[in-house]
Amino acid sequence: MTDNEILSIVKADLQISASQLDEYLKKLIGLAKAAIQDEGIVFEMTENTTEETPDYTVQDGMLIEMYVAHLYRKRRETENAMPRMLRFELNNRLFRQKGRKS
Repeated sequence: MTDNEILSIVKADLQISASQLDEYLKKLIGLAKAAIQDEGIVFEMTENTTEETPDYTVQDGMLIEMYVAHLYRKRRETENAMPRMLRFELNNRLFRQKGRKS
């Protein structure tokens, strides 16, 4: 999944059809990727990846999308806690990757 594909899925998830928020959502995609990597998760890329256009696996693309949707919703809601589904996915991904390295 490229960043543009992730952006399309984020917009569908958040029910945004206009393009006025695209630049903001692109910044949130960058922030989400950095936050996920800060947790120790290494993204897996597909064979189509180039330096200019990273192409993430579907699993990583959807993880990024979930994190972006959380960041977007977090600014509007009084409940700021990370959804359990997202926390579980981050933990499971990290444990799987650490388990492979042993």
